[in-house]
Amino acid sequence: MASTFHWADYIVFSAFIVVSLAIGVFYSCTGGKQKTNSEYLLADRKLHCLPTSLSLMVTFTSCITLLGFTAEMYTGGSQFWLYCVGVSLAALAAERIFIPLLYPLHLTSTYEYLDRRFKSKIARQSCMLMGTISFVFLEGVVMYAPSIALEAVTGLPTWASILIMAAAATFYTTLGGIKAVIWTDVFQFLIMLIGMIIALAMGCIRVGGFSNMWELCQRGGRIQSFDFDFNPLTRHTFWGLTIGIGTTWVYLYGVSQPGVQRFSATPSLRDARSTVLLVVPVVCAIYALNALVGLTVFAYYSHIQCDPMASGAVTNQNQIFPHFVMDVLGVPGVPGIFLAAMFSAALSTISSALNSLAANIWEDFLKDRFPNTTPARATHVTKALVIASGMLSTVMAFIAMMIPGQILQVTLALVGAAGGAIVGMYSLGAFTSSCNWKGAVVGGWVSLAFVLWISAGAFSIKSTKHILPPASTNGCYFGNISDIWNETNTTPDYTREYQTGLSNISIVPTEQVAVEGPLYKFYSISYTWYGLIGIIVAFTTGMLVSLITGLSDKDDVDEETYIKWPDLVFCCLPESCRARLWSKITGSQNLDNKDGDPYGLKENAEPVEMESLVAQNGIKT
Repeated sequence: MASTFHWADYIVFSAFIVVSLAIGVFYSCTGGKQKTNSEYLLADRKLHCLPTSLSLMVTFTSCITLLGFTAEMYTGGSQFWLYCVGVSLAALAAERIFIPLLYPLHLTSTYEYLDRRFKSKIARQSCMLMGTISFVFLEGVVMYAPSIALEAVTGLPTWASILIMAAAATFYTTLGGIKAVIWTDVFQFLIMLIGMIIALAMGCIRVGGFSNMWELCQRGGRIQSFDFDFNPLTRHTFWGLTIGIGTTWVYLYGVSQPGVQRFSATPSLRDARSTVLLVVPVVCAIYALNALVGLTVFAYYSHIQCDPMASGAVTNQNQIFPHFVMDVLGVPGVPGIFLAAMFSAALSTISSALNSLAANIWEDFLKDRFPNTTPARATHVTKALVIASGMLSTVMAFIAMMIPGQILQVTLALVGAAGGAIVGMYSLGAFTSSCNWKGAVVGGWVSLAFVLWISAGAFSIKSTKHILPPASTNGCYFGNISDIWNETNTTPDYTREYQTGLSNISIVPTEQVAVEGPLYKFYSISYTWYGLIGIIVAFTTGMLVSLITGLSDKDDVDEETYIKWPDLVFCCLPESCRARLWSKITGSQNLDNKDGDPYGLKENAEPVEMESLVAQNGIKT
C-alpha cells in the first residue's frame, strides 16, 4: 500500500482548491458584486432550484457522513441503507409542512419566524443561541474528524488539513457570498460523485465484477433483510432508520438556517418546494452509491483475506475507506481525487455553516442594535462575521485535536439535541395558535437538556452496537488470527461510538465496562429516536407551560404564522374546498372578516376586504 501521495496527487488536489477559490472570486466581481445583504445572503432571491437543491443536499453530507456511512456498511451490513429513506422522508415532510409556512414570510434568518409567531425576542434569540452554538461546535468537528482519518493513511498532517479547509472555505464564502457557496457546492458534489464512482468501479474490478462483489458480501453476512423490530433499544431497525431518522432530519431541511436560507433564495414558492423535492432522488442515488462502495470495500478485503480492522492495519473504522483508496487506487492522481472528494464533503458543510452563522448573528443580534446601518456597511459587517466565524471554528477544531474524546462527545450530542428542540419550538408555533412564547422557550430548553441527558447516559454505558464478524485474515502477512476470532466468538470493542441523530462516528479505541444501573435500558435507546424524543418533549412541555401561564389569544396571532389544518390534512382537495372547510372548523360564519374569517367566505363580507384576504392567503378565484 502506498503510504504517501505522489506528486500527481498533490497537483490534482491543488487544482481542486484553486477552482473552489476561483468561484468565490468570480462571484465577488459579477452581478451586484455582493454589496447588499440581500445579494450576499440570499442572491436577491433569484437562485435556480437545481443547483440550490444540490447545494442543500451536500451541505448536510459532510466528510463524517461519507466515512461513517461506508464504515457502517462495512461493519454492520446493508440495512443501514435505509438511512437514506429516512432522509428522503424528512425532505418530503419539510416540503409539505414547513416550506409553505416559512417561504411566504420572506425570512433572512430562520429564527425570525419565532419572533413573528410568538412576538418575543426571547424565543427568537433562545433558538438562535441553540443553533449557533451547535453549528460552531459542528464546524470544528467537521474539520477535525476527517483530518485524523486522512492523516493515518495519506500522511497529510491533521493540522494542515484543518488549516486548508478553514482557509479555503472562509476565503470563497467571504468573497462570493451565498452564490459562491451554492456553486462551489455543485462543483464539490461532482468531485464527490467522481471519487465514489472510481472507488466503486476499481473495487469491483479487483474482485472480479459486480456479481462477485455481491456474492462475497452475501457470504460475509453483509446483505441483510430489514429488521422490523419495534424495540427502541435495538440500534438499527426499519422503523428507527426511516421514521426516527426522518424526524431528526426535518430540522436540517425544514427549519435550520442553511435549509431555510436556500429555499428562501429561490424566486417562488413553487421553486422552493421543487428545491427540496429534488433532494429526494439525489439523496437516494448518492447514499445508494455510498452503500455500494462500503460493500465493495468489504468484498475486496474478503477477497484478499486481510481485514484491516482485525489485522490492526487501521485503528478505527472511519479509516477503512481511506485505507482502501490507498490500497487499491494507487494510480498516481487517483488518491488525489479521493482527497479532493473528502475535502469537498467537508468544505460544503463548513462554507454553508459560515454563511449561515454570519446571517444569524447579524439578523438576530446586531441588526436591531444598529438600526441606522447602511446596506453597504451591513454587508461589510456580515463579511467580517464570516471571517470571525471561520477563525472561531478553526479554534474549535484545534481544541478537538487536543481533547478529542470530550469535545467530540459534547459536540455530536449537542447538535442532535438542538435539532429536536428547535423543531419542537417551530412545531408549537406552526401547529397551534394557543401556545405562548413562555411555553416555546421552556419547552425548547427542557427538550435540549433531556436529550443531552440521554446522550450522556448512553456514553456512560457499554455500547450495544452490533458488529458483524470481520473478513478473514488468512492473507495477511503476519499470519492467521481468524482462529482466535472463532474460538472467542466475541466482537472486539474497537472503538467508542459517539452518536447523534445526525451522524455516528468512531474516534478512538477505548475500554468500557458494562454497568447495568436502574436507567440502563433508558440510556440504551437507539440514537435514531433522539430527534423524535426531542420534538415530543418540547411540544408537550411547551403546551403544559402555556396552559399554566395562560394560552395566547388566537386573535393576537398572525394568521400567516401557523398552519391551517385543512391545508395540511386535505392537501389534495381544491383550495376552495379547504377554505370552506376551515371556515366550518373555526366557526367563522358567526364572525366578521377581521376576527375570524381568514378565507373571506362570509356571505356579507365586503368585496374589497374579501379580495384582500383572498390575495393574502393565495386562493385562486
